[in-house]
Amino acid sequence: MSDFDLSRLLETLSGRKKPVVHELKWKIPESRSSAPLEDAETAVAQLRKLCAFKSGGEYYDSVYTKEYGDGVFAYFLVRTDKRTEKETLVFDGYMVQEEDEKLGFDLETGFEMMKNLASMGYKQEFAREVTEWHFSYHLLSVSVFDIVDFGAFVQVSMPATKIEGTRRLAEKSLDAFFAKMKVQKRDIIPTDVITLQVMLGRQAAEDQKQKVPKIGMKTELKKSSADAKSLF
Repeated sequence: MSDFDLSRLLETLSGRKKPVVHELKWKIPESRSSAPLEDAETAVAQLRKLCAFKSGGEYYDSVYTKEYGDGVFAYFLVRTDKRTEKETLVFDGYMVQEEDEKLGFDLETGFEMMKNLASMGYKQEFAREVTEWHFSYHLLSVSVFDIVDFGAFVQVSMPATKIEGTRRLAEKSLDAFFAKMKVQKRDIIPTDVITLQVMLGRQAAEDQKQKVPKIGMKTELKKSSADAKSLF
């Protein structure tokens, strides 16, 4: 065996440069995807084997929306826990990137804001009864929603990040997750469940208007054939 200089080897190893991680100036925003489920409880049982369970509950929600652009919303949920009857105000503004817009109020006085949402530009969109389960899967947040008279859905969130490699890793985890859940790519909808319900609700209301005959109209307007995925 040839001799070697141990001190030189240690010096070389200690002098190795760590790979440089480049951060972007602006964050890659949080991204959410959803898919319909045949049965929420069956999916939850499967997720308990794949993911770490975080929380869950049964709620009555009044959903308030503020639209910032085409398909871009922020939400307030006036939420009542079915078990405790405790009311809370929940904000969801992941689509809105400005931090000031995302906060916009003092959390300590959140209950007072329930009466002032209209003055902030929010309007009540719909009420819903929902059961939720929340999990974590690698870098992803996973939620199952079972909504009365709307259906069961799984929603997966990729977190905002300034590191491109982190987003690529999250995208691989997203593909792997849906594959394990046996969700076909054609069934994945590139938005969150609340926005999906808002858009479908508005479409249904518009379709209903089209059905109302106008004075002098001799032919009925054709019903829109757009489905959930075609909205995004």
